[in-house]
Amino acid sequence: MRVQRRKNKLNKKNLKGGGGRTATTLQKVHKTFRYFGGKNKLVTPIVDIINKQADAYKYLYDKTPVLIEPFCGSAVISFNVPSHKFSKIIINDKSRAITSYFRCVKQNHISLIEKIEELSETFCRDKFYEYRDLLEEDNVEELTRAAMFFMVLNSSYLARADKGTTYALDLDGKDEEYEIEKIVDRAKKRIPANHFRMLNYNIVVENMDYKNLMDKYKDEDRIIYLDPPYAPETLQYKSSGGRSGTPKKAPYICSFTSEDIVDCINLLKEEKYIVCSFYDPKSLFNPEDKEYRSFDELERTERGFWKEM
Repeated sequence: MRVQRRKNKLNKKNLKGGGGRTATTLQKVHKTFRYFGGKNKLVTPIVDIINKQADAYKYLYDKTPVLIEPFCGSAVISFNVPSHKFSKIIINDKSRAITSYFRCVKQNHISLIEKIEELSETFCRDKFYEYRDLLEEDNVEELTRAAMFFMVLNSSYLARADKGTTYALDLDGKDEEYEIEKIVDRAKKRIPANHFRMLNYNIVVENMDYKNLMDKYKDEDRIIYLDPPYAPETLQYKSSGGRSGTPKKAPYICSFTSEDIVDCINLLKEEKYIVCSFYDPKSLFNPEDKEYRSFDELERTERGFWKEM
């Protein structure tokens, strides 16, 4: 009855931040790393929505929820939410390179910087491709994997680390040695800041399939931020001859298909509170289905489901 009375009192003003109650203003985005498909330029509006969801959850259930990001990538959203509104933040990715990097940032950040400096001394085009192909292999020590990931990601075309990515530090007349120095400087600046953010935010790093993650934390009071890999149908490319087309595989270390997207939605659509920020072909969904709302309209369904189309 207590929850029901609170639900009856909750109105649109509560959810939209009326009177300044839930508004979030980021003075400066806390950056992790550039990543293909990352949301660095959309941090503020997405964090605003998550902030409102957290306020609604606290208001309705008088509990502080956990934030779970099943496909974290750069995890820039989790690093910028208001931490006091979550008991802990769980970031997960199936990529061993990504999760090794975040674990080392949290637990061993000084050694990680030193390892990046060590790799930078001999880094070149050949080393780029060697490291790229080792990122998900079993016989790579975690600290080395994390450092290789940082070097590959920051020296690749379009901030990618998959096996299809290419070296970019010597393109367009760039000074390769200077570009490598910038990567090391970036590590020295961002990694300590991210280390303390992870400690202060109580950020937990997981490395598993999202279905196993949801099962592991099934008993938590949770809000889910969902940003799965792009499906290939959503991407376009141009060949050297100017022809456009759709790639067979999206440029991620761990890719998704359109069928995977549908499976993910079907698994998670019963969640009480879920914020989505991804794009898929509209043909995948029934436009009259009220569960799939426009992210731009910021409309809230009964279960608090948000969708960007």
